[in-house]
Amino acid sequence: MKQVRYADISTLIIDDQPEARSYTRDMLREFGSSHVDTVSSGDEGLALMREQQYQLVLCDYNLGEGRDGQQVLEEVRHGGLLPQTAAFVMITADSAPQMVMGALEYHPDGYIMKPYTRSDLKKRLTRLLEAKVILLPIEEPLAAQDYQQALAGCDVVARRHPEQMVAALRHKGNLLILLQRHQDAEKLYSVVLSKRMLPWAQLGLGKALYHQGRLDEALAAFQALVQENEAYVEARDWMARIHSEQGRPEAAERELLAAIEISPKAVKRQMELARVAEKNQSWMVSEQAYKRSVALGRHSVYRSSNNYFGLVTAMEKTLDDRSPRDRRKAGDEAMRLLKEADRVFEDREVRCRAAALRAHTARLHGKTREAEVADQRAQELFSKLENPPDDLRQLVEEGAAGVSAAERAAMEKCESLNNQGVEMFKNGHAAEAYALFREAVGSGQASYAVQLNTLQALLSLVQGGQPPDGWQQQAQALLKPLAEMPADDSHRARLEKLQLMHDRLLQAV
Repeated sequence: MKQVRYADISTLIIDDQPEARSYTRDMLREFGSSHVDTVSSGDEGLALMREQQYQLVLCDYNLGEGRDGQQVLEEVRHGGLLPQTAAFVMITADSAPQMVMGALEYHPDGYIMKPYTRSDLKKRLTRLLEAKVILLPIEEPLAAQDYQQALAGCDVVARRHPEQMVAALRHKGNLLILLQRHQDAEKLYSVVLSKRMLPWAQLGLGKALYHQGRLDEALAAFQALVQENEAYVEARDWMARIHSEQGRPEAAERELLAAIEISPKAVKRQMELARVAEKNQSWMVSEQAYKRSVALGRHSVYRSSNNYFGLVTAMEKTLDDRSPRDRRKAGDEAMRLLKEADRVFEDREVRCRAAALRAHTARLHGKTREAEVADQRAQELFSKLENPPDDLRQLVEEGAAGVSAAERAAMEKCESLNNQGVEMFKNGHAAEAYALFREAVGSGQASYAVQLNTLQALLSLVQGGQPPDGWQQQAQALLKPLAEMPADDSHRARLEKLQLMHDRLLQAV
């Protein structure tokens, strides 16, 4: 066998810890490497891989802020940033099952735990790189998308290198499915499984059956796999697909939930769960899945505006099940997400939709001024679109119509009554001020400031010896909605002072 020459291998090390980068680079140089680049972040590593080709990438899983190693590997596989013949090795000190499963789902060529010694690293890398050399008759034509030649290479490798027989058969099965030779793939996997239960072969058998339209048999194959090895979560993805196609969306949702329990960092699976749960109107499940899709997607190639919009929709669907405080928090979160979508996506249609939905959300939560600002932005972006979809046109037109005349009149009346009440109170006419404030509260448009003004006028009357009849009940009616005020609201300090004043007056009765 041809020995590995480290001098011929260009290597990239991605690690946010300077000591770890230096430690690994020095080891590789001792092995004979002359071309070793090091970077401290996933973005820097991806930028270098776009500029030049490496034969070996050693990437730490935990990279601090920004992308982690799994998201780097996602981008590498999605964008074809490494040649088929190169090796991507994940390095980590974290052995948490959720992290390990997430990383392995994107099929790194190797996986090394920290800490490692010089001899450990050389042994693992040499074995991996030697295998890559043996598999060249398969991987070189694969890189050139010459699948027939790659298929022939599988037989060459299996015949000449029995120690790589399993790898050659695994490649062959994948190629047969890629070439739509599904019956041949079924035969291959069945032969392998007759000798030994290998999870990849059982998964491949299920795929071959699925592509032949034999869905019940495929489902049974995937079920057999998860019974044997429940951590093989890709089988549950296929089971969910079959359940959906056979009209069992609730079963599809259960399978995806089970898969995510084991491997929650797979963003594409979270996105699929969000979509399936949305179809089932399982809004809480959909909301959580969309929320994770947004979070995982921020530094992922799979970031999608649909996740933002789906999350906002799911949050809106669950408003009736929330307390007043949680409704306000959900509204604030929805507004923040839509502002983020407007900022991070370059597509003008996406930004227009984000602004229009932001206006809708603001109106839903009584934030009239924010709605007007968002409406203006949506209309500005919409005017620059050439062929906008009908649903977006309708959304923007609804925003342009704004609040109803009755709602606008009520808001203007509330503001006028409050201003008059403030003047009366300043001039020492607390009873008249209280009457105006109460009328403003009765409009249904009163802000925290108006409600606090009303409470202060009432308590001032009590303190001055002019308590209105039933003032305790009136005070409680004002304090109840104010109790839902968020802790970080700017009016919170004033509320606490008035609450203390109320309690003292109540004790003095």
